This record gives sequence, structure tokens and C-alpha cells, in this order.
Amino acid sequence: MVRPTNFCTNYETLNDNKFMNESKDKDSNLKAQTEFDSFTSNLQKNDVAVDIFNQPFPEASDAIFPNNWFSTHKNKYFPEGLLIIYPMKSSLRRLERNPEIIEKFKKNYKNFVDLTYLENENEYLESTGCLIFDNLNKRVYCSLSERATKKALYLFIENFNKFSTEKFELITFSSFDLNGNSIYHTNVLLSILENHVVICDETIKDDNERKNVLEKLTLNRSLVKLSFGELKNFGCNVLMVKNNQNENILIISQTALDGLSEENRKVLSENYIICVNKINTIEFIGGGSARCMVGEIFE
Repeated sequence: MVRPTNFCTNYETLNDNKFMNESKDKDSNLKAQTEFDSFTSNLQKNDVAVDIFNQPFPEASDAIFPNNWFSTHKNKYFPEGLLIIYPMKSSLRRLERNPEIIEKFKKNYKNFVDLTYLENENEYLESTGCLIFDNLNKRVYCSLSERATKKALYLFIENFNKFSTEKFELITFSSFDLNGNSIYHTNVLLSILENHVVICDETIKDDNERKNVLEKLTLNRSLVKLSFGELKNFGCNVLMVKNNQNENILIISQTALDGLSEENRKVLSENYIICVNKINTIEFIGGGSARCMVGEIFE
């Protein structure tokens, strides 16, 4: 996780992230820091291991969302480990790629893929913002957008499968909000947990695409369907992690939890230890929620 030192509106990303809002609040950085510190404290109270870094440059105002520029992979399909660095649409967001983090990770992952050269070709793929990994079924889901372009996607899966002991299937689709705007990141509409799939499938307008996605997602997991209202409150932007006791911890914001229907809240609370975090300032200005703030480290 990356602690903010200059959290403010990134005007380069405001146009295609409809969850973002312009803010003139002079105290927004201090509020974001307080929310971040409470968030990391909550994770540690739940016995989740957390590595904390600082925002690398003042201009990198979205550095608090590190999940968009790297991903790590280490399991039976990647026994020696794989680290991938991704191409990002916003020039300011490219400043988030911290060499200190990269060099530290390289020690634990033998294989390294750098796709950032694609930025010169206006091709983008913003890591686990765009890519939802299903390691159980060897699939990767992605909603196409300005931040997940086709060329970048297919170069990603080609490199990904080059290092995997078994081939992963790439499943792409298109998603839209109620105003017909393309949804900028897949992780605001879909999350794959241990035994459940959290999704707002109404965003997938094409009947065949929606049917295909739902059939594959629910092969061995139960479906938790969210409405557009729940999506707007970041209800799908959640992440399940394992703590040091190998327990399933569901990371979610207070906004998202409060916005869930009683039924959906019951299902999640009965199956996961809920780690809830109040991050209103970060959500309002940054347009990302709890899942976006965590870059997963698989060891």
C-alpha cells in the first residue's frame, strides 16, 4: 500500500473515471492520510501482512492506488514467480511506478515482464484495475475500455501464458454505466472471492457476453449480484486476502458495506471476516475504493 503525501484531483483521469469528483477541499490530503492510516491499522488488526511505501512524487496524486501498475503471481502455475509492470493511460500515473518497489519484488519473482513500452503506442492495460484473475479456473476477465486496449491485452496474455505451467483463458467483454459511459476498470463491477463472485452483471449490455461471463464465473462459486446503486457505492470494489492465520478477510469500504442490500451484506458477512474501512475522501476524489488501494503480493 502507498501512503499519500499529496492527494488531490488528477485532472488527467477525471474524464473517463465517472466515480471521481473534483475537490477544492484544502484539507483533502490530511483527510486521505488519516483514512489511509486507519485502513492499514485495520488490516494489521486482522493479522494481514502489509508493506507500506510512500508516494514517490508529489505529482503522482493517485499513487494511493498501486494495484493499477503492477501484479505479482506465485502459485502452482508460476512456481518461480512472475512480476508484471503495466502501461498506464495517464502520464501522471506513470510516475507511480516506484523503482524501490520494483527492485524489492524482483528478488522474489524470477520472471519479469515490462509492458510499459506500449504507452508509446497509446496502448494501455492498468493491471488488476482491468484484469480480474481466477486462478482456480485458469481464467482472466477484462472489461474493454480506454484503459484496457486490445493490443495490450493480447500481448499481456501471450507473456502471461509464456511463464505459466498451464494456459489461462482471457475473457473480454464491454460494460457501461446507466448513462452509457464505458466503465473504466473491471474491478468496479467484478470481484472474485474464495467461494463467491461479486458482480453487477447489468453493466454488461450484450446478452451473449453477459451469459458467457456468468456461466464461467459461477462454475464453482456462488453468485452475489449487485445493483447499479450498489456498484455506484463501490460494492463490487472489494478484495479478499488471506491473513497470517490463513483466514479469508474481505476488505471493503464503509460506503460499500452500507450500500449493500441486506441479503448481500448477510451473505458476505457469514462467509468472510469483514475488514471495513471509512475512506470517503479517497473514494470521492480518487474514484477508487478499498480494492484499488491494495496491491496484492503473492508469495
